[in-house]
Amino acid sequence: MVTKDFVKLLATEAGTTEKEAKEFIGHFTNAIGIVLADKDSIAINGLGTFKTIAQEAKTGKVPGTDKVWTSAAKTVPKFSYAKAMKFRVA
Repeated sequence: MVTKDFVKLLATEAGTTEKEAKEFIGHFTNAIGIVLADKDSIAINGLGTFKTIAQEAKTGKVPGTDKVWTSAAKTVPKFSYAKAMKFRVA
């Protein structure tokens, strides 16, 4: 399913217009980004939890050349599904 199809489904389920549904999705994703940028987490009942995790710096070797590479430590977003969503999908 692509975004356009999801917007239609959301508009139908909410009893609203596609324009309002599209705006809601934009506001929703923006709000989640703000929460995650503050290194906070948000749990949405029935959906799951959005949070950030810290990844340590990594080093490795390129096969065949033995060149060593290093990646920087970083913070990445993570999503964990709620039990209700797992059961619904299964």
